[in-house]
Amino acid sequence: MKSGILNVVATIAVVGCAHSASAAVVGSLDGSRTHSVTTTAGDLREGNLNGTYYSNLRNHLTSGGSTVKAGAATVTADYLADVDLFVTGTPTLNTNTAGLASEAEKSVLRDWVSAGGVAFLIGEAASMSSSSIGSELAANSWLGIFDLAIEGNYGRGTGRWTASENALLNGVNNGSLNTIATNTGGAFAEDGAYEILARYGTSATRGQAAIVALQYGKGYVIASGDSSPFSNERFTSVINDGVTLSKSAQFLDNIVALSEAQQPAPVPLPGTLPLALAGLGVLGLVRRRRINDA
Repeated sequence: MKSGILNVVATIAVVGCAHSASAAVVGSLDGSRTHSVTTTAGDLREGNLNGTYYSNLRNHLTSGGSTVKAGAATVTADYLADVDLFVTGTPTLNTNTAGLASEAEKSVLRDWVSAGGVAFLIGEAASMSSSSIGSELAANSWLGIFDLAIEGNYGRGTGRWTASENALLNGVNNGSLNTIATNTGGAFAEDGAYEILARYGTSATRGQAAIVALQYGKGYVIASGDSSPFSNERFTSVINDGVTLSKSAQFLDNIVALSEAQQPAPVPLPGTLPLALAGLGVLGLVRRRRINDA
């Protein structure tokens, strides 16, 4: 399937100081597939959308009207059937291979996005793990489905949204992304078949690509090289005034609005169903003729 530069044609409202209501259904990987770590303070950070690491993001979604369904131990077509937006969370790493996408899952997610789904894939810096299953490998097993990949360690505390007029950056573009990369994040290549939405550093035109987006078939893929802007490390719904949406929250709302604007993919009929319907029609015709003859 050919991927290309993102061109959002759906109308996405700029919310600014109010959290937009949405009825999106959001799916994700479950705790068995995502990274968990106990911090020095003794807190367990569970890297799935229903876990502690993404609780601020989850609460922002549900307060806006979205439903966050239970995560998937295995991503299947049945699981995605009622999902508008799929978010990976932080896949397992270190020596745990459970977070890697299987070939079957790759095929299912590729087909789902191609038919109109929206996927938000989250990566981490290479320095997150020095073990056999590094954060790059874990994230890239999902990113690679759409010919995306991250590498290296960039950022550390600073970032900036680009000046793009892409609808995903409504209310966000050319602003400071000071919530990016508590430590460092992975970066995307400069010349990929996608639009760069945010960069590490203080410039909107220079610095490694931190967040990218592309259109894939009828659907869209948004990918971040670091989890910090969307996890409890940095994500908040509003800024210090307690009213105005944070840039990351506005960006998330734009993603949700995009997923809601997507037309649902038609459910194909089984190959035998048209023949069966035709057969019923013939039987009905024969029955009417017998009645008339009687």
